[in-house]
Amino acid sequence: AIPDPQPYLTKEGVELYYAICNHLKAVKALQSIDSVFVSAAAHSAYLMGKHSKSVGTDGAVQVFANGTTNITGDYSVLKNERTDFFRFCRELGMTPKSREQILAFANKTTESADPAEALIKKMSGR
Repeated sequence: AIPDPQPYLTKEGVELYYAICNHLKAVKALQSIDSVFVSAAAHSAYLMGKHSKSVGTDGAVQVFANGTTNITGDYSVLKNERTDFFRFCRELGMTPKSREQILAFANKTTESADPAEALIKKMSGR
C-alpha cells in the first residue's frame, strides 16, 4: 500500500506525491518509510513548477530603475528546488545512474561481493 503523504503538501504536491509513489511501486522500490522523503520530493517538484512558470513569464533577471540587474527570487528558488529535486531522484532510484547502482547491489552473487560490506565486517570483527 502507498503510505499517506505528509500533511503540508498542496493539492498539486499530493498529485506529484502519488505519481512518484506509483512509479516506485511499479518498480518495486516503494517502502512505507519513504513517505517523508517522497513528500519532500513532491513538494520540491511543486515549488520547481510554480517558480518556473514565473521565470518563464517574467524572466530570470530583474532590472531596477537605476539600471542595475539582479537574479529574481523566483529563479533562486527554482534553482535550489531543482538541485533538491534531483537529489531526491537519485536517492529514490529515479535516475539512470542510481538505478544502475541499485541493480548492481541487488545482483551481487556472494556475501563479500560488496567491498564496503566486506570492509565493515572486517572492521567490526565479524
